[in-house]
Amino acid sequence: MPQHRVVLIDPHEIVRQGLRYLFTTKEYESLNLYVVGESAADVDMILLYETRKPDIVITEALFPGLSGLENIDQLKQAFPEVKVFVYTGIDNPTFLARASIIGVDEYLEKSAPMTVFYDAIADLCSNNPRSASHRLNQVQLLMRMKRVPQEREIPLTGREMQVLRHVAFGMSNKEIARSLGLSVETIKEHVQNILRKMGLKDRTQAAVWAVRKKLI
Repeated sequence: MPQHRVVLIDPHEIVRQGLRYLFTTKEYESLNLYVVGESAADVDMILLYETRKPDIVITEALFPGLSGLENIDQLKQAFPEVKVFVYTGIDNPTFLARASIIGVDEYLEKSAPMTVFYDAIADLCSNNPRSASHRLNQVQLLMRMKRVPQEREIPLTGREMQVLRHVAFGMSNKEIARSLGLSVETIKEHVQNILRKMGLKDRTQAAVWAVRKKLI
């Protein structure tokens, strides 16, 4: 297997050093992982990529006081070939949903068993992601479903149901537009129609309603 250049980005030194050591063990030897750089902070990932040229970036999604997803988004847009593995301590469906939209290749909570982590890394190295990315695909499919529950109290169209699921995941209009391939103005109109039809005041109420109806 060819060598895979890896960059580690995590606010905790023990995580970075632990992964660096892990990749030198016999179990991981066949994967040929070579750590070429690391950072404790959410950094300019484009600059990091240009200086280190990694094949895989393993990064936390949440840093003290900010989200790392915006930097990941910029990196994937500039260099879609780089594989991004979000390895996070945050069990948050909104982060998972946003990660699916911006093209994250793998997403795994740090509480996952070591065997699951190994499988995720091995799949990335073999260009055959199946484990964590399966969750990314599942959440994206859920958000894009047009099926409307057979209840008279839900007078929404299939498209409005798609938008509502995105709203329930905490997506902004811009993020929803990107996910569904629509304009931001179109999404705004759909959100207004949803609130009007359901007699709701704001997006928060819509999100709560969607959760109660088990739409996500």
